[in-house]
Amino acid sequence: RVGLHTGDLVTGVLGKARPRFVLVGDTVNTASRMESTARPDTVQVSGYTASLLETDFALTARKITVKGKGDMITYEIEQPHDCGSIRPQPAAFLDDLNNSTSLPSAVDLALQAYEDLALLLGNAQRQCEREDHLEIVRRSRSLSVARRKTNTRLERASASF
Repeated sequence: RVGLHTGDLVTGVLGKARPRFVLVGDTVNTASRMESTARPDTVQVSGYTASLLETDFALTARKITVKGKGDMITYEIEQPHDCGSIRPQPAAFLDDLNNSTSLPSAVDLALQAYEDLALLLGNAQRQCEREDHLEIVRRSRSLSVARRKTNTRLERASASF
């Protein structure tokens, strides 16, 4: 499952003894709800995110009840317009994910995008100055990429699937 929502959020480092970079706000909560309420092997997006994608992807509307928000109309991504099937051969790294090769293509594409991002940031790490820090953490069902630019600025991308 993959859930996406687009919107404003607040980021920062919290904590003195164990500082942690955090993302907070309704956007973060809504994205989490999109993922947790998505049907297995689907990519579910919020209405606002769907409005940004509707010219490029076929979307199927669905009504769900979201904790703390009530009823919402969400959308599942079906396939890109004018691109034929989006069911490529599963990427090799999916073997790590419970040896599964039956995930639908939209999820495959999302997973591949995050692996590509990790590769790009890995290449960027070799070009970073000494004070920069890049951390890539990949678990069986999640990927987090973080690059520390300064003591107060951290670039981060993460996904759960």
